[in-house]
Amino acid sequence: MVPVTISPAESPEAFACRHFGSLDLGDRRLTRRAVVIARSIAAAPAASIPKQAADPHQAKAAYRFFSHPAVTSDTISNRHLELTLEAARTHPVVLFLQDSSHLSFAPPEGRAGLGPVGSTHASYGLMMHATLALVPGEHGAALGLADLRLWARDAKPRKETQIQRRARGDRESLRWSEVVETVGTPPPGARYVHVADREADVWETFTAVAKVDADCVIRACGAAARRKASPGHAEGLTRADADELRPLVRGLPTSGRCKVDRAGGAGRKARTIELSVSYAAVTLHPPKIKKGSSKESPIRLWAVRVWEASPPSNETPIEWVLLTAMPVNDVADALRVADWYRHRWTIEEYFKCLKTGCKVQERQLQEGERLEPLIAMLSIAALRLLNVKRIAKLTPEVPATDAVPREYVEVLSKLRGIPLKKLTCDRFWRETAKLGGFMGRRGDGDPGWQTLWSGWHDLHLIVMGARLFGDRSYG
Repeated sequence: MVPVTISPAESPEAFACRHFGSLDLGDRRLTRRAVVIARSIAAAPAASIPKQAADPHQAKAAYRFFSHPAVTSDTISNRHLELTLEAARTHPVVLFLQDSSHLSFAPPEGRAGLGPVGSTHASYGLMMHATLALVPGEHGAALGLADLRLWARDAKPRKETQIQRRARGDRESLRWSEVVETVGTPPPGARYVHVADREADVWETFTAVAKVDADCVIRACGAAARRKASPGHAEGLTRADADELRPLVRGLPTSGRCKVDRAGGAGRKARTIELSVSYAAVTLHPPKIKKGSSKESPIRLWAVRVWEASPPSNETPIEWVLLTAMPVNDVADALRVADWYRHRWTIEEYFKCLKTGCKVQERQLQEGERLEPLIAMLSIAALRLLNVKRIAKLTPEVPATDAVPREYVEVLSKLRGIPLKKLTCDRFWRETAKLGGFMGRRGDGDPGWQTLWSGWHDLHLIVMGARLFGDRSYG
Protein backbone atom coordinates (compact mmCIF):
# COMPACT_ATOMS: atom_id res chain seq x y z
CA MET A 1 0.00 0.00 0.00
CA VAL A 2 1.29 3.47 -0.90
CA PRO A 3 2.04 5.45 2.29
CA VAL A 4 0.20 8.75 2.24
CA THR A 5 0.51 11.94 4.21
CA ILE A 6 -3.27 12.14 4.66
CA SER A 7 -5.59 9.17 4.99
CA PRO A 8 -9.37 9.46 5.44
CA ALA A 9 -9.19 6.43 7.72
CA GLU A 10 -7.07 8.42 10.17
CA SER A 11 -9.14 9.77 13.06
CA PRO A 12 -9.78 13.54 13.18
CA GLU A 13 -7.76 13.67 16.41
CA ALA A 14 -4.72 11.95 14.88
CA PHE A 15 -4.99 14.07 11.73
CA ALA A 16 -5.11 17.32 13.70
CA CYS A 17 -2.20 16.41 15.97
CA ARG A 18 0.05 15.25 13.13
CA HIS A 19 -0.45 18.24 10.86
CA PHE A 20 -0.99 21.04 13.37
CA GLY A 21 0.35 19.82 16.71
CA SER A 22 3.89 21.12 16.10
CA LEU A 23 3.09 24.48 14.50
CA ASP A 24 5.36 27.33 15.51
CA LEU A 25 2.89 30.12 16.29
CA GLY A 26 4.89 31.76 19.06
CA ASP A 27 2.51 30.63 21.78
CA ARG A 28 1.76 27.05 22.73
CA ARG A 29 -1.85 27.98 23.48
CA LEU A 30 -2.33 28.96 19.84
CA THR A 31 -0.95 25.60 18.73
CA ARG A 32 -3.35 23.76 21.03
CA ARG A 33 -6.20 25.84 19.64
CA ALA A 34 -5.11 24.99 16.07
CA VAL A 35 -5.38 21.29 16.92
CA VAL A 36 -8.87 21.72 18.38
CA ILE A 37 -10.10 23.63 15.32
CA ALA A 38 -8.46 21.24 12.85
CA ARG A 39 -10.05 18.28 14.62
CA SER A 40 -13.52 19.82 14.30
CA ILE A 41 -12.92 20.67 10.64
CA ALA A 42 -11.75 17.13 9.88
CA ALA A 43 -14.87 15.69 11.50
CA ALA A 44 -17.29 17.98 9.61
CA PRO A 45 -15.47 19.88 6.82
CA ALA A 46 -18.62 21.35 5.25
CA ALA A 47 -20.00 22.80 8.48
CA SER A 48 -19.70 26.43 9.54
CA ILE A 49 -17.38 27.40 12.39
CA PRO A 50 -20.25 27.66 14.94
CA LYS A 51 -21.56 24.24 13.92
CA GLN A 52 -18.10 22.67 13.96
CA ALA A 53 -17.43 24.11 17.41
CA ALA A 54 -20.87 23.04 18.76
CA ASP A 55 -20.33 25.57 21.57
CA PRO A 56 -20.54 29.39 21.45
CA HIS A 57 -17.39 29.78 23.54
CA GLN A 58 -15.41 27.45 21.29
CA ALA A 59 -16.71 29.30 18.22
CA LYS A 60 -15.55 32.65 19.64
CA ALA A 61 -12.16 31.13 20.41
CA ALA A 62 -11.90 29.99 16.77
CA TYR A 63 -12.72 33.47 15.49
CA ARG A 64 -10.08 34.97 17.82
CA PHE A 65 -7.59 32.38 16.60
CA PHE A 66 -7.99 33.34 12.93
CA SER A 67 -7.64 37.02 13.88
CA HIS A 68 -4.27 36.55 15.59
CA PRO A 69 -1.36 38.15 13.65
CA ALA A 70 0.79 35.02 14.07
CA VAL A 71 -1.85 32.87 12.38
CA THR A 72 -1.33 33.07 8.60
CA SER A 73 -1.75 30.69 5.70
CA ASP A 74 1.99 30.04 5.76
CA THR A 75 2.25 29.27 9.48
CA ILE A 76 -0.81 27.02 9.29
CA SER A 77 0.33 25.02 6.25
CA ASN A 78 4.10 24.81 6.82
CA ARG A 79 4.15 21.54 8.74
CA HIS A 80 1.88 19.80 6.25
CA LEU A 81 4.02 20.95 3.31
CA GLU A 82 7.09 19.57 5.06
CA LEU A 83 5.37 16.20 5.63
CA THR A 84 4.38 16.02 1.97
CA LEU A 85 7.91 16.66 0.70
CA GLU A 86 9.28 14.15 3.20
CA ALA A 87 6.87 11.54 1.83
CA ALA A 88 7.73 12.49 -1.78
CA ARG A 89 11.39 11.71 -1.17
CA THR A 90 10.51 8.06 -0.49
CA HIS A 91 9.06 7.37 -3.96
CA PRO A 92 10.86 6.79 -7.28
CA VAL A 93 8.38 8.93 -9.24
CA VAL A 94 6.16 11.71 -7.90
CA LEU A 95 3.90 13.95 -9.96
CA PHE A 96 3.54 17.54 -8.77
CA LEU A 97 0.23 18.79 -10.15
CA GLN A 98 0.01 22.57 -10.25
CA ASP A 99 -3.07 24.66 -10.89
CA SER A 100 -4.65 27.98 -9.93
CA SER A 101 -8.23 28.65 -8.95
CA HIS A 102 -10.16 31.62 -7.67
CA LEU A 103 -12.26 31.66 -4.51
CA SER A 104 -15.18 34.06 -4.69
CA PHE A 105 -16.79 35.50 -1.58
CA ALA A 106 -20.07 37.36 -1.59
CA PRO A 107 -20.98 39.99 -0.80
CA PRO A 108 -17.63 41.81 -1.19
CA GLU A 109 -18.87 44.97 0.57
CA GLY A 110 -17.20 45.46 3.92
CA ARG A 111 -14.62 42.75 3.30
CA ALA A 112 -11.06 44.03 3.31
CA GLY A 113 -8.11 42.28 1.72
CA LEU A 114 -9.95 40.81 -1.27
CA GLY A 115 -9.32 41.50 -4.93
CA PRO A 116 -10.93 40.94 -8.32
CA VAL A 117 -11.14 37.31 -9.43
CA GLY A 118 -12.26 35.68 -12.65
CA SER A 119 -11.69 36.85 -16.18
CA THR A 120 -14.31 39.61 -15.97
CA HIS A 121 -13.28 40.91 -12.51
CA ALA A 122 -17.00 41.04 -11.70
CA SER A 123 -16.54 39.24 -8.39
CA TYR A 124 -14.08 39.53 -5.55
CA GLY A 125 -12.14 37.05 -3.53
CA LEU A 126 -8.74 35.41 -3.29
CA MET A 127 -6.55 33.59 -5.77
CA MET A 128 -5.19 30.18 -4.88
CA HIS A 129 -2.28 28.28 -6.42
CA ALA A 130 -2.00 24.70 -5.16
CA THR A 131 0.52 21.97 -5.90
CA LEU A 132 -0.61 18.42 -5.26
CA ALA A 133 1.98 15.65 -4.86
CA LEU A 134 0.70 12.41 -6.36
CA VAL A 135 2.07 8.91 -6.85
CA PRO A 136 1.26 7.90 -10.47
CA GLY A 137 -0.83 4.83 -11.11
CA GLU A 138 -4.43 3.88 -11.75
CA HIS A 139 -5.34 4.57 -8.14
CA GLY A 140 -2.41 6.79 -7.21
CA ALA A 141 -2.81 8.38 -3.81
CA ALA A 142 -2.31 12.06 -3.16
CA LEU A 143 0.61 12.43 -0.76
CA GLY A 144 -0.52 15.94 0.15
CA LEU A 145 0.06 19.55 -0.81
CA ALA A 146 3.66 20.40 -1.71
CA ASP A 147 2.97 24.12 -2.02
CA LEU A 148 0.08 26.48 -1.27
CA ARG A 149 -0.18 30.18 -2.15
CA LEU A 150 -3.05 32.59 -1.49
CA TRP A 151 -3.18 36.20 -2.55
CA ALA A 152 -5.52 39.05 -3.42
CA ARG A 153 -5.15 40.45 -6.91
CA ASP A 154 -4.51 44.10 -7.54
CA ALA A 155 -6.27 45.75 -10.44
CA LYS A 156 -4.16 45.54 -13.58
CA PRO A 157 -2.37 48.80 -14.49
CA ARG A 158 -4.13 50.52 -17.35
CA LYS A 159 -2.42 50.47 -20.75
CA GLU A 160 0.35 48.20 -19.47
CA THR A 161 2.66 47.08 -22.28
CA GLN A 162 4.03 43.56 -22.67
CA ILE A 163 7.52 44.71 -21.70
CA GLN A 164 6.16 46.44 -18.58
CA ARG A 165 4.16 43.34 -17.64
CA ARG A 166 7.20 41.09 -17.96
CA ALA A 167 9.27 43.52 -15.88
CA ARG A 168 6.91 43.13 -12.92
CA GLY A 169 8.26 40.72 -10.33
CA ASP A 170 4.80 39.70 -9.09
CA ARG A 171 3.46 38.27 -12.33
CA GLU A 172 1.09 35.36 -11.70
CA SER A 173 2.73 33.45 -14.54
CA LEU A 174 5.87 33.21 -12.37
CA ARG A 175 4.05 31.15 -9.71
CA TRP A 176 4.68 27.98 -11.72
CA SER A 177 8.45 28.40 -11.86
CA GLU A 178 8.59 29.51 -8.22
CA VAL A 179 6.88 26.30 -7.15
CA VAL A 180 9.31 24.22 -9.23
CA GLU A 181 12.23 25.83 -7.40
CA THR A 182 10.51 25.49 -4.01
CA VAL A 183 9.94 21.74 -4.50
CA GLY A 184 13.58 21.53 -5.50
CA THR A 185 15.85 18.79 -6.79
CA PRO A 186 14.70 15.16 -6.49
CA PRO A 187 16.79 12.66 -4.52
CA PRO A 188 19.34 10.60 -6.49
CA GLY A 189 17.59 8.04 -8.68
CA ALA A 190 14.16 9.64 -8.20
CA ARG A 191 12.08 11.66 -10.61
CA TYR A 192 9.96 14.74 -9.85
CA VAL A 193 7.54 15.50 -12.69
CA HIS A 194 5.78 18.88 -12.70
CA VAL A 195 2.45 18.46 -14.51
CA ALA A 196 0.35 21.43 -15.52
CA ASP A 197 -2.02 22.81 -18.11
CA ARG A 198 -1.40 25.59 -20.61
CA GLU A 199 -1.10 28.37 -18.01
CA ALA A 200 2.26 26.91 -17.01
CA ASP A 201 3.55 27.00 -20.59
CA VAL A 202 5.80 30.00 -20.06
CA TRP A 203 9.52 30.21 -20.62
CA GLU A 204 10.40 30.59 -16.94
CA THR A 205 8.75 27.25 -16.09
CA PHE A 206 11.00 25.30 -18.42
CA THR A 207 14.14 27.08 -17.27
CA ALA A 208 13.25 26.39 -13.63
CA VAL A 209 12.72 22.68 -14.39
CA ALA A 210 16.18 22.51 -15.96
CA LYS A 211 17.69 24.42 -13.04
CA VAL A 212 16.58 21.88 -10.42
CA ASP A 213 17.15 18.80 -12.62
CA ALA A 214 13.47 17.83 -12.59
CA ASP A 215 11.05 16.77 -15.33
CA CYS A 216 7.81 18.27 -16.57
CA VAL A 217 4.73 17.50 -18.64
CA ILE A 218 3.06 20.72 -19.72
CA ARG A 219 0.33 21.17 -22.27
CA ALA A 220 1.03 23.67 -25.05
CA CYS A 221 -2.17 25.37 -26.14
CA GLY A 222 -3.33 28.69 -27.53
CA ALA A 223 -0.60 31.28 -28.06
CA ALA A 224 2.02 28.99 -26.49
CA ALA A 225 1.43 26.41 -29.23
CA ARG A 226 2.52 29.04 -31.75
CA ARG A 227 5.93 29.55 -30.15
CA LYS A 228 8.96 28.99 -32.34
CA ALA A 229 10.48 25.51 -32.25
CA SER A 230 12.92 23.52 -34.34
CA PRO A 231 12.86 19.74 -34.84
CA GLY A 232 15.69 17.85 -33.15
CA HIS A 233 18.42 18.85 -30.72
CA ALA A 234 21.16 19.87 -33.13
CA GLU A 235 23.67 22.55 -32.18
CA GLY A 236 23.27 26.05 -33.60
CA LEU A 237 19.50 25.98 -34.23
CA THR A 238 18.04 29.49 -34.46
CA ARG A 239 14.64 31.12 -34.79
CA ALA A 240 15.38 31.75 -38.45
CA ASP A 241 14.97 28.07 -39.34
CA ALA A 242 12.23 27.37 -36.78
CA ASP A 243 8.52 26.71 -37.29
CA GLU A 244 5.52 27.18 -35.03
CA LEU A 245 5.23 24.33 -32.54
CA ARG A 246 1.71 23.18 -33.40
CA PRO A 247 2.15 22.65 -37.18
CA LEU A 248 5.55 21.10 -36.51
CA VAL A 249 4.05 18.54 -34.12
CA ARG A 250 0.96 17.92 -36.24
CA GLY A 251 3.24 16.97 -39.11
CA LEU A 252 4.79 14.09 -37.18
CA PRO A 253 3.92 10.55 -38.32
CA THR A 254 1.75 8.36 -36.09
CA SER A 255 3.96 6.21 -33.88
CA GLY A 256 1.36 4.18 -32.01
CA ARG A 257 -2.18 3.94 -30.71
CA CYS A 258 -3.89 3.26 -27.42
CA LYS A 259 -7.41 2.95 -26.05
CA VAL A 260 -8.76 4.72 -22.96
CA ASP A 261 -12.15 4.58 -21.30
CA ARG A 262 -13.81 7.92 -20.64
CA ALA A 263 -16.51 8.07 -18.01
CA GLY A 264 -19.84 9.67 -18.79
CA GLY A 265 -21.10 12.87 -17.25
CA ALA A 266 -22.22 16.42 -18.03
CA GLY A 267 -24.54 15.19 -20.76
CA ARG A 268 -22.02 12.92 -22.50
CA LYS A 269 -22.02 9.15 -22.73
CA ALA A 270 -19.23 6.93 -21.48
CA ARG A 271 -17.18 5.58 -24.35
CA THR A 272 -13.89 3.94 -25.30
CA ILE A 273 -11.61 6.32 -27.17
CA GLU A 274 -8.88 5.27 -29.59
CA LEU A 275 -6.01 7.74 -29.47
CA SER A 276 -3.09 8.15 -31.83
CA VAL A 277 0.35 9.08 -30.52
CA SER A 278 3.38 10.76 -32.07
CA TYR A 279 6.55 12.21 -30.57
CA ALA A 280 9.79 13.98 -31.46
CA ALA A 281 12.68 15.90 -29.96
CA VAL A 282 12.22 19.67 -30.29
CA THR A 283 14.22 22.77 -29.47
CA LEU A 284 12.22 25.71 -28.07
CA HIS A 285 13.51 29.19 -28.79
CA PRO A 286 13.29 32.03 -26.25
CA PRO A 287 10.30 34.36 -26.63
CA LYS A 288 10.91 37.41 -28.78
CA ILE A 289 9.89 40.61 -27.03
CA LYS A 290 9.33 43.92 -28.71
CA LYS A 291 12.33 46.27 -28.66
CA GLY A 292 14.78 43.39 -28.45
CA SER A 293 14.78 39.65 -27.96
CA SER A 294 15.77 37.43 -25.07
CA LYS A 295 19.44 36.54 -24.70
CA GLU A 296 18.63 33.16 -23.19
CA SER A 297 19.67 29.92 -24.87
CA PRO A 298 17.16 27.57 -26.53
CA ILE A 299 15.77 24.70 -24.43
CA ARG A 300 15.82 21.08 -25.55
CA LEU A 301 12.58 19.21 -24.87
CA TRP A 302 10.43 16.47 -26.34
CA ALA A 303 6.96 16.97 -27.80
CA VAL A 304 4.25 14.32 -27.53
CA ARG A 305 1.02 14.65 -29.47
CA VAL A 306 -2.02 12.60 -28.45
CA TRP A 307 -5.15 12.96 -30.53
CA GLU A 308 -8.40 11.32 -31.57
CA ALA A 309 -8.19 10.76 -35.30
CA SER A 310 -11.80 9.66 -35.84
CA PRO A 311 -14.09 11.16 -33.18
CA PRO A 312 -17.88 10.74 -33.31
CA SER A 313 -19.61 13.57 -35.13
CA ASN A 314 -21.23 14.87 -31.95
CA GLU A 315 -18.04 14.85 -29.84
CA THR A 316 -15.23 17.40 -29.57
CA PRO A 317 -12.02 15.65 -30.66
CA ILE A 318 -9.27 15.22 -28.11
CA GLU A 319 -5.84 16.68 -28.86
CA TRP A 320 -2.97 17.21 -26.45
CA VAL A 321 0.36 18.70 -27.40
CA LEU A 322 2.59 17.95 -24.44
CA LEU A 323 6.07 19.29 -23.77
CA THR A 324 8.29 17.22 -21.51
CA ALA A 325 11.84 17.33 -20.23
CA MET A 326 11.93 13.54 -19.99
CA PRO A 327 13.63 11.86 -22.98
CA VAL A 328 11.03 10.16 -25.20
CA ASN A 329 12.77 7.39 -27.10
CA ASP A 330 9.87 5.13 -28.02
CA VAL A 331 6.10 4.77 -27.96
CA ALA A 332 6.15 3.42 -24.39
CA ASP A 333 7.83 6.64 -23.22
CA ALA A 334 5.28 8.73 -25.12
CA LEU A 335 2.37 6.82 -23.57
CA ARG A 336 3.90 7.26 -20.13
CA VAL A 337 4.03 11.03 -20.65
CA ALA A 338 0.39 11.03 -21.78
CA ASP A 339 -0.59 8.98 -18.72
CA TRP A 340 1.17 11.43 -16.41
CA TYR A 341 -0.72 14.30 -17.98
CA ARG A 342 -3.98 12.38 -17.56
CA HIS A 343 -3.40 12.58 -13.79
CA ARG A 344 -3.68 16.37 -13.98
CA TRP A 345 -7.45 16.10 -13.57
CA THR A 346 -6.88 15.00 -9.99
CA ILE A 347 -6.18 18.57 -8.96
CA GLU A 348 -9.45 19.66 -10.57
CA GLU A 349 -11.13 17.05 -8.38
CA TYR A 350 -9.22 18.43 -5.41
CA PHE A 351 -10.57 21.94 -5.99
CA LYS A 352 -14.05 20.43 -6.16
CA CYS A 353 -13.44 18.77 -2.78
CA LEU A 354 -12.38 22.14 -1.36
CA LYS A 355 -15.24 24.17 -2.84
CA THR A 356 -18.06 21.62 -2.62
CA GLY A 357 -16.97 19.27 0.13
CA CYS A 358 -15.52 21.94 2.44
CA LYS A 359 -17.74 24.82 1.24
CA VAL A 360 -14.76 27.15 1.37
CA GLN A 361 -16.54 29.94 -0.54
CA GLU A 362 -19.35 30.08 2.02
CA ARG A 363 -17.10 31.16 4.88
CA GLN A 364 -18.20 34.37 6.56
CA LEU A 365 -14.96 35.81 7.96
CA GLN A 366 -14.80 39.42 6.82
CA GLU A 367 -11.12 40.14 6.15
CA GLY A 368 -8.84 38.42 3.69
CA GLU A 369 -6.14 38.09 6.38
CA ARG A 370 -8.55 36.07 8.54
CA LEU A 371 -9.83 34.02 5.63
CA GLU A 372 -6.39 32.92 4.44
CA PRO A 373 -5.41 30.75 7.46
CA LEU A 374 -8.90 29.22 7.52
CA ILE A 375 -8.59 28.41 3.81
CA ALA A 376 -5.18 26.87 4.45
CA MET A 377 -6.62 24.59 7.13
CA LEU A 378 -9.58 23.66 4.92
CA SER A 379 -7.19 23.01 2.01
CA ILE A 380 -5.40 20.36 4.03
CA ALA A 381 -8.67 18.85 5.28
CA ALA A 382 -9.94 18.65 1.68
CA LEU A 383 -7.28 16.04 0.98
CA ARG A 384 -9.11 13.64 3.27
CA LEU A 385 -12.11 13.89 0.96
CA LEU A 386 -9.95 13.47 -2.13
CA ASN A 387 -8.13 10.40 -0.84
CA VAL A 388 -11.18 8.57 0.43
CA LYS A 389 -11.86 7.20 -3.08
CA ARG A 390 -8.22 6.54 -3.90
CA ILE A 391 -7.41 4.75 -0.67
CA ALA A 392 -10.45 2.53 -1.22
CA LYS A 393 -8.88 1.23 -4.42
CA LEU A 394 -5.28 0.73 -3.32
CA THR A 395 -5.72 -2.62 -1.52
CA PRO A 396 -9.20 -3.90 -2.39
CA GLU A 397 -8.74 -7.52 -1.20
CA VAL A 398 -6.92 -6.78 2.06
CA PRO A 399 -9.01 -7.21 5.23
CA ALA A 400 -10.52 -3.87 6.18
CA THR A 401 -9.15 -4.20 9.72
CA ASP A 402 -5.61 -3.96 8.26
CA ALA A 403 -6.28 -0.49 6.79
CA VAL A 404 -9.06 1.07 8.89
CA PRO A 405 -9.39 1.41 12.69
CA ARG A 406 -10.96 -1.81 13.91
CA GLU A 407 -13.84 -0.19 15.75
CA TYR A 408 -15.06 1.39 12.48
CA VAL A 409 -15.06 -2.02 10.79
CA GLU A 410 -16.84 -3.62 13.76
CA VAL A 411 -19.54 -0.93 13.77
CA LEU A 412 -20.11 -1.23 10.02
CA SER A 413 -20.22 -5.02 10.32
CA LYS A 414 -23.04 -4.84 12.84
CA LEU A 415 -24.78 -1.95 11.09
CA ARG A 416 -24.88 -3.69 7.69
CA GLY A 417 -25.23 -7.26 8.96
CA ILE A 418 -22.01 -8.46 7.31
CA PRO A 419 -19.60 -10.84 9.06
CA LEU A 420 -16.38 -9.05 10.04
CA LYS A 421 -14.16 -11.49 8.15
CA LYS A 422 -16.00 -10.74 4.87
CA LEU A 423 -15.28 -7.02 5.00
CA THR A 424 -12.34 -6.52 2.67
CA CYS A 425 -11.22 -2.94 1.98
CA ASP A 426 -13.28 -2.87 -1.22
CA ARG A 427 -16.40 -4.22 0.50
CA PHE A 428 -15.91 -1.93 3.50
CA TRP A 429 -15.74 1.24 1.37
CA ARG A 430 -18.67 0.24 -0.85
CA GLU A 431 -20.82 -0.45 2.21
CA THR A 432 -19.64 2.86 3.70
CA ALA A 433 -20.65 4.65 0.50
CA LYS A 434 -24.12 3.14 0.79
CA LEU A 435 -24.51 4.99 4.09
CA GLY A 436 -23.91 8.15 2.03
CA GLY A 437 -26.50 7.34 -0.63
CA PHE A 438 -24.60 5.10 -3.05
CA MET A 439 -27.04 2.62 -4.57
CA GLY A 440 -24.49 -0.04 -5.51
CA ARG A 441 -26.47 -1.31 -8.50
CA ARG A 442 -24.79 -3.39 -11.19
CA GLY A 443 -24.40 -0.48 -13.60
CA ASP A 444 -23.44 2.15 -11.01
CA GLY A 445 -19.70 1.57 -11.15
CA ASP A 446 -17.55 2.70 -8.26
CA PRO A 447 -18.78 5.21 -5.68
CA GLY A 448 -17.55 8.78 -5.96
CA TRP A 449 -15.79 10.73 -3.24
CA GLN A 450 -18.96 12.60 -2.22
CA THR A 451 -20.99 9.51 -1.33
CA LEU A 452 -17.92 7.86 0.18
CA TRP A 453 -17.21 10.84 2.39
CA SER A 454 -20.84 11.30 3.37
CA GLY A 455 -21.01 7.67 4.44
CA TRP A 456 -17.68 7.88 6.26
CA HIS A 457 -18.89 10.96 8.14
CA ASP A 458 -22.06 9.16 9.23
CA LEU A 459 -20.06 6.10 10.27
CA HIS A 460 -17.72 8.32 12.27
CA LEU A 461 -20.68 9.85 14.15
CA ILE A 462 -22.01 6.38 14.98
CA VAL A 463 -18.60 5.31 16.28
CA MET A 464 -18.39 8.48 18.38
CA GLY A 465 -21.84 7.71 19.83
CA ALA A 466 -20.77 4.18 20.66
CA ARG A 467 -17.68 5.53 22.43
CA LEU A 468 -19.74 7.97 24.49
CA PHE A 469 -22.05 5.21 25.71
CA GLY A 470 -19.18 2.80 26.26
CA ASP A 471 -20.68 0.14 24.01
CA ARG A 472 -17.79 -1.95 22.65
CA SER A 473 -19.87 -5.04 21.80
CA TYR A 474 -20.14 -4.30 18.10
CA GLY A 475 -19.34 -7.66 16.54
